[in-house]
Amino acid sequence: MQRTLHASISRFEKVIADAVADLVQEIRDHDVANLIAFVRMERLKTLECLIDADCELLFKPRTMQFGQRAEVRADWQTPPSIELAMEFHFGGVDVFYRLSLGSDVEGPVKIDYMRFEKDGHCTTAEEACLDRALQAARRP
Repeated sequence: MQRTLHASISRFEKVIADAVADLVQEIRDHDVANLIAFVRMERLKTLECLIDADCELLFKPRTMQFGQRAEVRADWQTPPSIELAMEFHFGGVDVFYRLSLGSDVEGPVKIDYMRFEKDGHCTTAEEACLDRALQAARRP
């Protein structure tokens, strides 16, 4: 049971990672030192403005957004990485996930919570529903 659940989550994480690949590039266009400083100094409103602006370049307004949490990992043994809490809400799908940015990040997306409305928005398999919602939320 646990192995099946983990495999399912991994598939959902890949669907999201593929959908946000362009967003990751937009975020990486910012100076990494500034992003780290905003996180360390708890300037989350500033970070929110930057990340949400990047989201709205690629996705419809308020469908993909910064989740008001961020963490930096920076020590002498490993390259720095930034983890951003993110939210996606569209077409009966709600996903709360962490987006990891760094040179040695294995899987950039880790899902914390996911919900599918069963009122007609998601009538097919949930993985297909997630993919459809992510594609429909993109700007033309």
